[in-house]
Amino acid sequence: MMKITNILWLSKEALEGIVTIKSNACSIEAFCHPCHYKIGDTIYNPLLSLEEEMITKTEDESISVTKGNASFNYKIIAKVVDVSEHLVSVDGILIQLSLPLPKDIIKGEDILFYSSRLDVI
Repeated sequence: MMKITNILWLSKEALEGIVTIKSNACSIEAFCHPCHYKIGDTIYNPLLSLEEEMITKTEDESISVTKGNASFNYKIIAKVVDVSEHLVSVDGILIQLSLPLPKDIIKGEDILFYSSRLDVI
């Protein structure tokens, strides 16, 4: 279950914010516009990843999210949930990639990729 634990308003009038989403032990910040959520709300749709790079299989690393230097930039190691929908999970946080997964990747495998931004959709 993906819960909103914090909202940093960029512009409350424009409903633009950075939301912190937590599931189990994982926490991710994502851009949200329009943001009609409040702290404690559950997000049911996957987050949308934008401009992924270097989508590859990985077996040596555990599922994790590492924030990069840019505001929404992440290194993500996730488990593939649905290949046709480009859907992955990081400890219960669902993320839909904007790009298709490489053809050699199947459901249940772990992948590593870099995302320039995560959005609440």
